[in-house]
Amino acid sequence: MKKIVVTCLVCFLLIGQVFFMSAATHDIASGLPRSDVELAIELETFSNLDVNVVNYTERSSVELGGQLRGIASQVESLHLMAVEEIASINSSVELNPEGLPITLELLVIGDEITYLYTITEGESAIVYLFEPNIQSISEAELNAKAIDPFVSHEKNDMNYCIHEQSGTGARYGFGIMGVPGLCNGPCARHTPDPIPSGIGIRLPMQRSGNRLNFSVLTSGASTRPPRNRTGTEIGASYLYGGFISTMGNQTIISDMGIMHQRLEGTNQFAWRPYFSVSHGSSQHLPPTTIQGQVWGRNGFVLGSTINIEVRIDHPSATVSRVRLEASGTAYHQTAQGTGARTFLTHIAFRDFNRINTPTNWRVLATSAIPSNMADSNIVTAFVSGHFNNIRVDGALPVFLHTDRDFGFAVNNGNGNWFLQTCKGLGIYF
Repeated sequence: MKKIVVTCLVCFLLIGQVFFMSAATHDIASGLPRSDVELAIELETFSNLDVNVVNYTERSSVELGGQLRGIASQVESLHLMAVEEIASINSSVELNPEGLPITLELLVIGDEITYLYTITEGESAIVYLFEPNIQSISEAELNAKAIDPFVSHEKNDMNYCIHEQSGTGARYGFGIMGVPGLCNGPCARHTPDPIPSGIGIRLPMQRSGNRLNFSVLTSGASTRPPRNRTGTEIGASYLYGGFISTMGNQTIISDMGIMHQRLEGTNQFAWRPYFSVSHGSSQHLPPTTIQGQVWGRNGFVLGSTINIEVRIDHPSATVSRVRLEASGTAYHQTAQGTGARTFLTHIAFRDFNRINTPTNWRVLATSAIPSNMADSNIVTAFVSGHFNNIRVDGALPVFLHTDRDFGFAVNNGNGNWFLQTCKGLGIYF
């Protein structure tokens, strides 16, 4: 790695000119920042990187002056990581069988600054700087997330969805235990509620390891966000996985995968990466005013297969890095919704204190709403996914009883599961 030299205000590892832009105003719909005053900073060139850095933090370029050495180092690190990732994708026919142009995003969720590095092959990279997004979470919410996966919430009562289909003969549960035209299910609601702040189906699994892998064939145009009686969207639908473990004396929980969301300024939906890690009273999330390939007018194609990896790395004896990787076919090449389809890889990570190796993992299909809403507010919702080749550290985990709240499961064997959540729509596919 080249030595970094910082003089005057800042010296970035960039070729040409880089601008920091005031974060006073933003044109979120176009995905481009806007300001009355554009601050050009004197730069030195000592690398051949071609990267533009855009400031979306609440601090001006001058206020960031004391952190510019660290910013420069992080930009170089992300660039080197991007080069390696693109080379790895290009060397694998299996990852990108159609040979589509490669789009890559790297999201580093930091304590003081969150970085989003985005690039499409043949174009210049952009690095966006954001304020960290750390939300408060109550102990009750954290406990609800960490429902003991070894305790079955199913009851031996036909009013509850106690049957679990095995094999492909059920044809993914078309109409099973459902009422055509009503879809009050296809499973009735459980008590106590196993899926707080929404409806869904959770598949717990047991195996000691630091890496969960699966691919998920997503539901397509049939996917519906949760809506209330007036038809207003009150949440979003998700397909994701994660772990439950401990960090010191705290429980730590990851919910990582993809979410169903409308593209900015359009009626088109797409699947987008979702990263959430909760511990103590904190929930770590991506920025709320984020730009980039998968938050503007772009995202993964509905009804396509997306590869997911949830991983814990250990950069040092005291630090654990929680990492999400999601890859698949995206609609466009840019966050503005232009260009043809690309092969998109999104990698997000954040460092924590040392995390104990998890033994409890799970995957879910769920339609979630804010925690201050009752689940009864959801009148209609639908989401499903074929979770295939589920593995923990490359091995088949032990699958436990599913927790279901308007959910349905089919075990197709060898780590292949169909999970579906449906209410009020009469959709069975």
